[in-house]
Amino acid sequence: MDIDPGYYSPLANQEARIHMISTDFYPEWLLKEPCFNLAWIDLYLWQLRSRPELIKQVHTLDIWSRSNGRVTRDERNRICHEYPKIKAATVLENTRFLPHFLSVLKNAKDERVISQIEEDVLPLLFCYLVVSLPGLRERKLGGAWLMDFPIFECGLSSALGRMYLPGDWRNSFSLSTYKNLLSQLTVLDSSAYPCEPSKNSRTRLPAKPHKIFPPTLQILRISEASQTTPHFLCQLAIAKKYGSHLPALVRVEAYFESRYKAYCHNASSRSPARRIIHIPKLFKDAHIALLLYFPPLGFSHLARWRYALVPSVAPGWTAVG
Repeated sequence: MDIDPGYYSPLANQEARIHMISTDFYPEWLLKEPCFNLAWIDLYLWQLRSRPELIKQVHTLDIWSRSNGRVTRDERNRICHEYPKIKAATVLENTRFLPHFLSVLKNAKDERVISQIEEDVLPLLFCYLVVSLPGLRERKLGGAWLMDFPIFECGLSSALGRMYLPGDWRNSFSLSTYKNLLSQLTVLDSSAYPCEPSKNSRTRLPAKPHKIFPPTLQILRISEASQTTPHFLCQLAIAKKYGSHLPALVRVEAYFESRYKAYCHNASSRSPARRIIHIPKLFKDAHIALLLYFPPLGFSHLARWRYALVPSVAPGWTAVG
């Protein structure tokens, strides 16, 4: 059986084939462990509707999307942070699903939502799917273009200051769905924030970790780590060791955008980036496993202390724990 590559991510494609042909597994796995492109969400909802007994068994939701061909650029070839709405007629291939979905919305008697379906259907379908899964505990969107999920606008911290937010990113139905997610999710994997700070905003260090994360946090993964991340990591270790905050934290991963030398040999001795050299000892004393990644540019750019700590670590990786 050939499975459409647009429906599944590459990692899930092989597993999906095995489950579809194996006598030890059943096609219901595709519904219980969903992994699909956001553009195919209507097909998943339609299939899930035909198997209502599986709805409560869906605990993980893995959705991915791409920005290819959907990014607008200005006359200087700079990316314009515009939210590309997707009309229902261009994405809903299952013609049987749309009448059913419209009937559900009419029962809800929310005219704003009903008018939204034709102009921007995917966020509405995503919110509908989320509230339909009472057993949902893990939401994995690390492989998605975050611009496709305006629901995250509801959770932006005021500490971000003024941001260039796409005007069309806001809607009238995401807030209630976001509150529902907060009460049930235990794992949230999201891609990097797609917008940029205002030119009038001042660069500030991140807030203290114990003011951001709950005490139940166990694993923290930071993508696109920047110049302020080393300072934040130091605060993270100090919060657990000396402040009795984050008692459940056992592992931290940080993936840096620049090579190691850019942080360790920063010109300013007071720069937060300089603190990268103190991080391994701080995390070891705090009993937190640490994994750092710097883009490798050859063995000559790798620091000796990384190999001294864990000799078996591959180039570009640091493990402490």
